[in-house]
Amino acid sequence: MPPVGGVLEGSVRIGALPLSRTRLLPAAISAFLAHHPGIMVMTNESPYESLVSDMRAGHIDFIIGALRQDEELPDLSCEALFEEDMLILLRNEHPLLRHPDPLSQLAAAQWVLPRSNAPARRLLERAFLTLGLPLPQPTVETGDAAMVRGLLRDSDMLAAVSASQMCFEIDNGLLTVLPVQLPDTTRRIGLTFRAGSLPSPATQALLSFIQRQVAQG
Repeated sequence: MPPVGGVLEGSVRIGALPLSRTRLLPAAISAFLAHHPGIMVMTNESPYESLVSDMRAGHIDFIIGALRQDEELPDLSCEALFEEDMLILLRNEHPLLRHPDPLSQLAAAQWVLPRSNAPARRLLERAFLTLGLPLPQPTVETGDAAMVRGLLRDSDMLAAVSASQMCFEIDNGLLTVLPVQLPDTTRRIGLTFRAGSLPSPATQALLSFIQRQVAQG
């Protein structure tokens, strides 16, 4: 809806993928609504394929999260916001933190992994191949951050995640990053739109707050 007397009204509908939900999107929405309290913001946390279908049908204004690096669709346009690598998380005081060669123990570890068709899973498997290690075998498959957190805190399992997905747990010392680098796991985090679409004034305003939040780190 166009601004009325300089005040934005209407709604913004967002497809929110996991890597946007922990810090970036909540912070941007909070700042946005402090300036534009008349806007209704709605988020949809469905899988990527469902979000794309909803966006094509006009039910979502944009998608935010990990960009699909191996998928180019002519009716979609993407804008990268930043890049980040995957890392290995485990509980504090995990015995692997005291091991002299933790890399040698990764193949035999119990893993909490993304589902087999998830881009993050393919990146992790590629990293293991680059390191010359057997592929990790999942003890649990899940894409839910709360499930990952609970499993890691109550067991000796490991999880490979992007830093932004579990930033609260890392920043507050609830979980620890294993000092092992995973090569070739860089992911672009950004925005996906319908190609040629013109965002509403409210959507454009929220996008500017998202970009501002990225710039602030």
